[in-house]
Amino acid sequence: IHRLLIKPPTVEITRLLVESAVNRHIELKQRQAAQVRPLPAKSRRTGGRSRRSSRRIRLLAGGLVLGVIAAIAAFYYVSQRDEPVQTVVRRPGVDSRADTFPPVEASRPPDSAPVASSVAVDEPAAAVVVDPAPALEAPIDADDSIGGDTELTQDLQVGQPVGSPALDERVVDTELTADPVVAPGPAVADLETQYAAVEAALLADDLDTAEALLAELSTLDPSATRASFLSSQLDRARAVEVVAVEETAALAGEEAAMPSELSSLIGLARARLSQGLVLEPDGNSALDYHNRARALDVPDPDLDELSIEIGSAVLSVAEAELAADNVAAAEALLIRAQSLGVSSPDVSALELDLALAREARAREIEAALSVSVVDRLERGEVFEPPGASAVDALLELEQLNPSFPALPNAFAEVRQALETLAEEAVSSANWPEAAATIDALAQVGASPAAVEALREELAFGERQMAFLAEPAPASELAVVELAAPSYPNTAIAREIEGWVDLELIIDSEGLPREIVVMGAEPAGLFEASALEAAEAYEFVPFELDGRVYERRVRVRIRFSLE
Repeated sequence: IHRLLIKPPTVEITRLLVESAVNRHIELKQRQAAQVRPLPAKSRRTGGRSRRSSRRIRLLAGGLVLGVIAAIAAFYYVSQRDEPVQTVVRRPGVDSRADTFPPVEASRPPDSAPVASSVAVDEPAAAVVVDPAPALEAPIDADDSIGGDTELTQDLQVGQPVGSPALDERVVDTELTADPVVAPGPAVADLETQYAAVEAALLADDLDTAEALLAELSTLDPSATRASFLSSQLDRARAVEVVAVEETAALAGEEAAMPSELSSLIGLARARLSQGLVLEPDGNSALDYHNRARALDVPDPDLDELSIEIGSAVLSVAEAELAADNVAAAEALLIRAQSLGVSSPDVSALELDLALAREARAREIEAALSVSVVDRLERGEVFEPPGASAVDALLELEQLNPSFPALPNAFAEVRQALETLAEEAVSSANWPEAAATIDALAQVGASPAAVEALREELAFGERQMAFLAEPAPASELAVVELAAPSYPNTAIAREIEGWVDLELIIDSEGLPREIVVMGAEPAGLFEASALEAAEAYEFVPFELDGRVYERRVRVRIRFSLE
């Protein structure tokens, strides 16, 4: 404790010195108690005085032990904090003082011998220390010795953690008795020298020397708690040394992490391969682990061998897919097996089988498409619905096999059907259907002249529809003859003037048709005369780009008196 007060050392040394002092005090008290012989009982008065003296001794000794325990608890509390704390040591009759100690780590010392104490614990924040010097230096008087009828009890164990039931008791009363028979042991000076040597070796981290000295101490003083304590300190130092070695080994092992990962992936791939999980499940198959191993880009003969093994397994899966008539899946698996480096007669055989399967499959599809063209023509599905018409089946058949024997006749039949539909659409002014039919004709290889003629008819029809939809001023047409309307007599008599708006269609010969009155002012007076005059109109036919069109026009006939 004196060494701690002079200069606070590191946490480990502090814990070592505090625990060593406590155990040494316990050992000295045990030796002192063992040297006391029981005396005959005296009178009641003498016995009472002896008991009072013994109680004082016990109180002083207990105070010392409790002070040491409080010091250990304070060090434990300080070690849990990140900054220094103040530990206040108070003695009766002496001014308080405060020493600052660095944070330390609390450690529970090994089990020690029973210690008697009687003290009231009132201030858990401060360590109350009773100076044991008078009790230790005062000689033990025969009259004040412990009576022979007392017995040894244990109410407080040194090294108990703070907050244990023993420390929570407010007042602890125990009695000390001494064993009258003591076995002789080695000299205290020799043992002290030996213990000091062990402690020095531990502080210097010379663990082998400390272990050898402790082995020798176990023969000199086998029952000493101090030796047990030092042994536990040695075990703790050994454990720290093992942890350091393990951390060094872990750091050194990082350099070999890549080969270790590669070996792990190869092992996982082979495990999945043995289970038949070549391509599935996704992310946990043999091929997945192989690809991850390849991504490490580390040359390894085992990885090359694994590639061949997985390639052979993929090839087997491809053969099974081909047997199930899944030609496309078999082709994809064959390509994957070849990328893994498989080049064996099995690959050539599978390629031949796939070629034969593709050819047979193509013949079946061609025959089915040829039949489909005829069936769709009979149902009137020439170019509709999209994706399921006769034109779609015919074009697919041509893409699969341009030299299919029945292909020319199928094209001729489809073209004839489309030309008929186009003419009907144009004649019925169904311009959207006519445009779609003409596009289909171009797809099935109709002659360009026929397609162009149909497109011209379509353009003419769409333009004619536009001319008839919107009326134009009659002034856009050249007039051949305009008959003057007759002025109604009623209007003349009343001296009424007015006008009539007419809308009419000028046909391809320049004659009017579909004459309609669109408005008149005044209403019901001049309409008949205007209609009669419009029926006698004659215009030059409207012509555009060499084609004659019918044209809807609007005319206003005015009636005025001169």
